[in-house]
Amino acid sequence: MTTVLQRTAPPTAARTWWAKTVAAARYEYLMQVRRPAVWLVVIGLIALRCASPFPPGFTSTTDHSTLVADWAFNFIMLCPIGVGAVLADRVRRESRLELNDLLTSTPTGIGPRLWGKAIGAGAATITPVVLAWVGLLGYLTAQHGAGVIPVGLAAFAAIILPGLVFISACSVTIPYLTGPVLYRLGVFGYWI
Repeated sequence: MTTVLQRTAPPTAARTWWAKTVAAARYEYLMQVRRPAVWLVVIGLIALRCASPFPPGFTSTTDHSTLVADWAFNFIMLCPIGVGAVLADRVRRESRLELNDLLTSTPTGIGPRLWGKAIGAGAATITPVVLAWVGLLGYLTAQHGAGVIPVGLAAFAAIILPGLVFISACSVTIPYLTGPVLYRLGVFGYWI
């Protein structure tokens, strides 16, 4: 006896624009978060900044908002450069692997694919920063009390996240026009 398998999801061509974008974002996230370069570059820059000498009295403050704002400033100094450098090679990587023809042949248009790439790859590259920030908040909570957590979450949402989202969006789109090397130099010069 033969069993007929039922399709659990409609074909990609029958889906809406939003469903195609979510599918592309999910694929891009899972592909990008598994790359060792994402973790090494971003965590390496955070470690480099945290290992450098801090100004006198930096960690002796008891005001939670000042302490967390100083740490957020330290994160935002180098993290966007790492995020931008990692995401800028997407153009070169796709052409080197000859994926452009393959991606063009799919029923998903350029719009959902580009939005999915920006959202998914950007979120995957920001993931190490989020995990490092959560680890830092755990350390600061152990040192200074639980009052650091709401201030830390607000500081991440107001200080760190907007810069990373801006750099992620630029790093996915601008290298198509300038090339990845020129874009990396521009990001480094702009951010420093």
